[in-house]
Amino acid sequence: MLNRPNIFLFSVISFGAGVFIASFLFIDWIWVLFFGILALSFSFWSFLCRKNLLIFAAFIFCFLLGIVSFQVSDYLNQKNSSAYLNGSFIKTTAIIDEEPEYKEFSVWLRVELNGDYHGRVLVKTKLYANQYVYGDEILIEGELEEPENFSDFDYKAYLAKEGIYSIVNYPKLEIIGYKPNSLIKVILFKIKNSFEEKINKIIPEPESGFLSGLILGERQSMDKELKDKMQKSGTSHLVALSGYNITIICSAALSLFLFFGFKRGTAFWLVILFVISFVLMTGASASVVRAGIMGVLFLLSQKIGRLYYPRNALFLAGAVMVLINPKILRFDFAFQLSFAATLGLIYFYSFFERILKADKSSFLNWRSILATTLSAQLAVLPLIILRFGYFPIVSPFSNIFILSLIPITMLLGFSIGVLGFLFFGLAEILGFLPYLLLKTEILIISFFGNLKFAIISLGEVKELIFWLAVILLFSFFVYIRKKDLKFLFK
Repeated sequence: MLNRPNIFLFSVISFGAGVFIASFLFIDWIWVLFFGILALSFSFWSFLCRKNLLIFAAFIFCFLLGIVSFQVSDYLNQKNSSAYLNGSFIKTTAIIDEEPEYKEFSVWLRVELNGDYHGRVLVKTKLYANQYVYGDEILIEGELEEPENFSDFDYKAYLAKEGIYSIVNYPKLEIIGYKPNSLIKVILFKIKNSFEEKINKIIPEPESGFLSGLILGERQSMDKELKDKMQKSGTSHLVALSGYNITIICSAALSLFLFFGFKRGTAFWLVILFVISFVLMTGASASVVRAGIMGVLFLLSQKIGRLYYPRNALFLAGAVMVLINPKILRFDFAFQLSFAATLGLIYFYSFFERILKADKSSFLNWRSILATTLSAQLAVLPLIILRFGYFPIVSPFSNIFILSLIPITMLLGFSIGVLGFLFFGLAEILGFLPYLLLKTEILIISFFGNLKFAIISLGEVKELIFWLAVILLFSFFVYIRKKDLKFLFK
């Protein structure tokens, strides 16, 4: 008999399976209704004759709920979108409803149309033509176009997950007012930008950009060459905000609250509020929201004295997010990577910990770091192969040298940034401590990223290698769990 944690697990998996299938093909509502009636009949029969089968009826309903969730969301998004304007030249006002995204040669503005039009639109404009901020009201004159897919990337679906079905390339723009949709976002974005500004004044580039990436997940200010080396060295995950990053930041926040004399109970609720604010401040991307939900659940479990199930916390966070926006399951690569890496840590770490004897002390704590790296990298390997078409080689070795330095770097960097608001002169003096660590980390990244054999390009066979990786990953999962033949019910 399935226990409660696994009933929840399979319910979420069933829901996710429904969402995933519906993302590939539209299921006619007649068939959804037909199978719903069948499931209802099966439930009634199970209740009368075989109550132990009721749980399987619940899984069927969760599967159908996933299909309905995706299709209803997709219908509403398209109905309220600007797709009906594609091919038209418009002159209208709009509100910038997210922070501008700075690219190498352009600025991307996500805007909500006003006036006689409706829908979210991606506006691409010249770099430094104007200084745009969240909440700016702008006048747009330009032609709306339907997004075009790249050769190996479904760009239309990527934008559709954000409710964007139209692009305006380099239109005539004019800032005419300031009407932010959320005062809370305005405040949080100002805090974030001020924090980043303090870091930039205290620590030079490229170290300051790297620190902003570690703490805020901010990649726009990072040096392009450094980002390329991080990708080749397998260290890009360092600037993808995860539960690991958020845990370190929350630890620093808790220490600061206690330092300023707050009682532990009060400090706990302040940290919860801090996590929520931090998620919003960094843009509330799917991977950050997932990490934030898991962080809050962990803190709450400690507060109320309940057992924390990382696996179920992960699936609960994923289910909540997919229910809010079903398209992230298939079309948000950051969410997929974050979810898969965390799942790898949950299921594979104990195996590598045992093999590498990670519980024993070692130089730079390399045993534990290698176990962590292998667990996460193995889980995300099929995704990396399919998306980027390469096989990372040096990732385990680069992470051994760098991961032991990251917690203290983030703690010092966060503390220096906060100190910059209070005593800027002192922050400048103490800033050399995180600077030395950041300098060392960038040297490590550069060394491994410059190696010619850092990655193996797979070219046209990447899809074949992807499926082989999926089969091997599943086989490995079954192998490490085979000692418990009832691992699904554990």
